[in-house]
Amino acid sequence: MTKLAVPRKVKLTAKKPVQIKPITAKIQNRSAHAETIPDLAALDGLVHVTVESLGACPAPVPILRAAAVQKKLPIVLKSKKALSVVFDVTFTCANNPAKTTKDTPDQDDYRFSARVDHRAIGDGDAHPEDDVCPRTVTPPAVLDPYPDGKIRDRGCGARKADKTFGNPVVVDVVGQ
Repeated sequence: MTKLAVPRKVKLTAKKPVQIKPITAKIQNRSAHAETIPDLAALDGLVHVTVESLGACPAPVPILRAAAVQKKLPIVLKSKKALSVVFDVTFTCANNPAKTTKDTPDQDDYRFSARVDHRAIGDGDAHPEDDVCPRTVTPPAVLDPYPDGKIRDRGCGARKADKTFGNPVVVDVVGQ
């Protein structure tokens, strides 16, 4: 798991009380061989995105986008190559309708995480430490031992002050 991209802010209004937003989880094949993702069911089992509500609103459920908008299946992901997997999340509720600002930084409504489960496409993972997001690393980066010790891993999640990643991935829902 190399990246989890979510909208920073979602605005709900009387005219648009429901917003469907894309969430992108980027994965990278860090094995020495190509991996094959045969179909949508395998892709759905491989990449999991979780949403946690930070208040009374129910947590929305991420839905893997249909095969037509993903990369053509089956996908053969070569060693060191990345793949962006898109989910749709339906926002209908603001736990705290106030907007996050410098003066009011803790107004976020939902926290996101993601993980890869390699068993969906084969055997277990020899290096599961990089299968989750967010995760932190020792700055400025660590060399991932797989596949050849040359990939610089800067973590995953929101950017931290030390230019690595690993802070929580959050969304602020503003309005209603």
